[in-house]
Amino acid sequence: MDDAKLIAAWIAAAVAIAGTCLTVISQFVFRFMDNRAKRRHEFMSARRDALLKALEVLDHCYSNMSFDKKPPTNPHTWDLSESHAAMNGMIVFCANPQKAVDTFTDALGLRDGDTFNPMERLHAFRCVVCDELGLPRTNYDDPNITWIGQLAGTSKEAK
Repeated sequence: MDDAKLIAAWIAAAVAIAGTCLTVISQFVFRFMDNRAKRRHEFMSARRDALLKALEVLDHCYSNMSFDKKPPTNPHTWDLSESHAAMNGMIVFCANPQKAVDTFTDALGLRDGDTFNPMERLHAFRCVVCDELGLPRTNYDDPNITWIGQLAGTSKEAK
């Protein structure tokens, strides 16, 4: 009878130890998965910020350019370091930095001079932004690129 009690005690102890080990291991696994998800979120946030900064740079450039024989919608000076920050962020955080930076510089018109089509290039860059962020591609195309500069209350309000 004493042997049966001893065996039962050993089984109970083994089950308790196994349960404790399983709990500790699962805590480590869940903590690792949680930290990995946090790092992924921070990484994607930095990627999003860099890509949105690049879109802001395009807005600065396009606001200073003439389109369809119309004057620039909002000529202004802006800090060139914004373009460096956008480019560096894309190089560091994008899954395909070469494509992102190449499409960005194409959208700026730095590669093809006279054949530059800003709306086509902007659309291409927006598609890259969507791809990088895991979003569906945009399907927005507006040939009247200057409408936003004619909004009521802007410094270049239509007269």
